[in-house]
Amino acid sequence: MPAGQPLDSLTPAINPRLSALLDFWRSHLSPDQLVAKKAFNPFDLQPWLGYISIFERTGSDFIIRLDGSEIVRMTGEEWTGRLVSEADRHFKIDLIDCLTVMIAENRPIYHATHFIATKPFITVGRLIMPLSKNGRDITHAAVAVIPNLGSPLQ
Repeated sequence: MPAGQPLDSLTPAINPRLSALLDFWRSHLSPDQLVAKKAFNPFDLQPWLGYISIFERTGSDFIIRLDGSEIVRMTGEEWTGRLVSEADRHFKIDLIDCLTVMIAENRPIYHATHFIATKPFITVGRLIMPLSKNGRDITHAAVAVIPNLGSPLQ
């Protein structure tokens, strides 16, 4: 489901850390409805560090510039420096389609239940947020993958 679920369905009762991250992203919206990439720096992202990957747009694809350490731990694989289209094929996920919707509609994409094939098997919430390095276009995406309440790693 590339378009995701309505953002108002992301509540603290479902995933408090992901909900707080969405609030953080919204607090940095410019009048042009863009969030500057520089707002997503390690100092301000302390509560979510490790659960965020940063993607850089390259035409119709994205390069994974930073794969969050907790995401690597959950998936068992490091994808920094590789293309999102490769990850799509490998994990059989819909990231490129989701990123395309994010760009076309200039909005975050939220998936309440995304499965990570680890042991123990966990479910995570996934939040894809558009970022802009130049203040005019969506040039990057921050992708947060955080275990849902009740998951073994929560």
